[in-house]
Amino acid sequence: MATSTKSRFNFPGFQYIGSQDTETHQVVSGRMTIGEKEVKIQMIRSRMVGEKGSFLPANVSLNSEQVWSFREENFKGVGILAMAGDIPVVAFISQEEKVERVRLFEDILCLTRLRVGNETCLIGKQCSVLEMMKLKRLAGEYLCKNGYPNIGIVYSDRENQVNSDFQRHLAEETAAKQKIKSAGKLNRISNLLARPRIKVFTETSMLRSGVPVTEKEWPSLPNGAFAVTVKAYDEKTGRCSFPIEAFCVIKTPGGKLSKKDTVSVSFRRKVSMPSAARSVFIVREPNVGQERVLIFLSEEDIKKAAKAGLNSGTLVALETNGAEFKVSSISGREILPVGTFSAV
Repeated sequence: MATSTKSRFNFPGFQYIGSQDTETHQVVSGRMTIGEKEVKIQMIRSRMVGEKGSFLPANVSLNSEQVWSFREENFKGVGILAMAGDIPVVAFISQEEKVERVRLFEDILCLTRLRVGNETCLIGKQCSVLEMMKLKRLAGEYLCKNGYPNIGIVYSDRENQVNSDFQRHLAEETAAKQKIKSAGKLNRISNLLARPRIKVFTETSMLRSGVPVTEKEWPSLPNGAFAVTVKAYDEKTGRCSFPIEAFCVIKTPGGKLSKKDTVSVSFRRKVSMPSAARSVFIVREPNVGQERVLIFLSEEDIKKAAKAGLNSGTLVALETNGAEFKVSSISGREILPVGTFSAV
C-alpha cells in the first residue's frame, strides 16, 4: 500500500484529504459539503485501467458513519461525479457509455431505503420527469467536456412520453399566444388606418396627405401606406399637433422597414411674396416728409404680398404710365385706399 500527499482527483467542491491505495485500487479521500454538513467521500480507481481511468465514488460517510455506497445502487455500470449546471450529481453510466440516470449529491443524506424483493432501492428527492431529463442532459454535457467525448444519454419510455406531451403543449401554447399577438397587431393596424387623413404642405407649398402617426407608431403600418408623423395624436378627439414629415411606408418581404419619399411638412402653406417692380416717394403731409411707395405690376401681386405677410402700414400702388399713383396701405391682410399722389 502507498500513501500520496497530492490529489490525483479534482472536482468542484472536493477538498483533498489523502490517498490510501490497496493492491487492487488507487484510493483518494476528500471532503465535500452537502447543505451545511461536511461529508467524507472516498474515490477509487482500479489499477487495471491505469492512469487513463476515472476515479469513481465508492462511498460517503458522515461523522464516520457510512450513509451511501455505490454498491447500494445495484447498477450494472459505473457511477461518476459530474456537474449538472452548478449542481453536483452522481451520473450512472452504462457499459455502452450512456448516462442512464443521475443521483443528486444532496440526496445522499436523505435517502429512503425500500426493500423490493431481494433488492434494496434507494429513494431520494422526487424531481419531476422534465427536471430529471434536464439533469441527465447537463451531466452528459459536463462529462463530454471532461474525459467522455462520446458520452450518450438514454431516456426512458416514460421520459420520452412526458417530453413529447410537454413539447406538444408548449407548441399549442405558443401558437395560441401568436394568434392573440397577430390579432392584436391586425387590430392595431386597423385602428391606425381608420384615422382621418390629414393635409399638410411641403416647404415648396406642395400638398401631401397621409395617416397621422407618431414616430413610435408608424412601423406598425402596412407596406405602401402614406403617413405623416406628428409629435402627438389624441385618440379621443382625433387632433394631432406639429406635423414632422410625410412619407410612404416600405416593407420588404425580408422584413426590412424604411420610409420612401420623405419630406418635411407643416400645416400652413408657405406663400412666396411677389417682388415690387420699383419704388417711388410721395408726400402725403408736409410735416411728415417723404414716404416710400412700393410699385407692383398687378393687383394680384399686391394681394399675394399682403397675404404673405407684407408689413402693416406699407404703402403700395400699381404701375401706371402717368405721373400719379393710386396709393393704398397694407393693414394685416387688408388693402386700404389712401389716395392719389404724384411722385416727387
